[in-house]
Amino acid sequence: MNPLISVIVPIYNVERYLEQCVLSIIQQTYKNLQIVLVDDGSEDNSGVLCDELKKQDSRIDVIHKQNGGSVSARKAGLRVAKGQYIAFVDGDDYINIDMYENLMKRILSTNADFIHFGYFRENKAISQLDDDVIEIQKNKSEFINQYIISGKSQKRIAYSIWSKFFKAEFIRECFFEVPDDILFGEDLVSLIICALKGKRIALMNSSYYHYTIRDTSISHKRKDTALLDAVRLFQTIEMILKKYEQYDGIKDILIKEWLREVICERLVMTGQNEFQREYYRISDISKLFGKKIVVYGAGQVGRDYYSQICRYSKCKIVSWVDRNYKNIQYDCIDIGGINQLKNLEFDILLIALRYENDAQKVKCNLINDEGISEEKIIWIKPN
Repeated sequence: MNPLISVIVPIYNVERYLEQCVLSIIQQTYKNLQIVLVDDGSEDNSGVLCDELKKQDSRIDVIHKQNGGSVSARKAGLRVAKGQYIAFVDGDDYINIDMYENLMKRILSTNADFIHFGYFRENKAISQLDDDVIEIQKNKSEFINQYIISGKSQKRIAYSIWSKFFKAEFIRECFFEVPDDILFGEDLVSLIICALKGKRIALMNSSYYHYTIRDTSISHKRKDTALLDAVRLFQTIEMILKKYEQYDGIKDILIKEWLREVICERLVMTGQNEFQREYYRISDISKLFGKKIVVYGAGQVGRDYYSQICRYSKCKIVSWVDRNYKNIQYDCIDIGGINQLKNLEFDILLIALRYENDAQKVKCNLINDEGISEEKIIWIKPN
């Protein structure tokens, strides 16, 4: 048994990450692959790189299309996919070398419609569920409530389509029902449709997929339409559940738990200016009392830290810096480049980043390239 797996990679402006992504697929221990690279109208050199990678491996097919979003890119890949099984990998992520060998063994042994497996985020394994096989046709609404919608459930699985492995006929039937124009929550919509149409799902506790978080991704940009996106997502889910006559069994948890959770998250992203609502907070701000502070990082963590620190008279911010400061500016607040650090007097350089691994890389660069004393540099895990 050596079925063909089609791996669909939607690509948009990820030239920095793309080669690592594709090489991790090419080097799989499972060799019978079709690798479909879908250049979704990239404005950088991603499309050119796709064509260069195609020359390196005959298993690669390349599609160039007008930008239409991740849903349309995945559908374009599905239309040319020849495999009996389908997997998705985002162009800025990468996978373990034995991923498809293990997934193929699991799906053949269980005859599941799809598999859900774990992943890595910032090199930390995220594997919430034990190995299991669930017959989901018995009670669709119960499965969706317990495993997808309820925020209180310990069994809730990740929405991401890239943490799933599908029978080809099954995912085609499901995914072409996802609206092309949905820009927030498309993976959740896909997962709900799969649950409504599926009979059996296999769960794996193992992690194989490495998810990369980028502040420039679409999900990090749509702050101006955050609440509207949430409403549209709810309406889409409501429509699909009613179509399959499952809405009545799900609406209570959908509205009282899921919708409330999503609205709260999206509220953080709204407001007339970026500093109205804080999402991240410094857990022990007393460490900064009486200090002259430089804040490094002007993303969401940096904004929230800056807003919090400014409320304390015992703290003094002498500068706010970011390596990409030219692309990140706020009204009435000056953000400078790291080149100005050598001319500043400060006691603490606070790295305002969400993950420790990213902070450690910045710290090494500041020490080695900018000559900043290691004793002055700190990172506090955001609450």
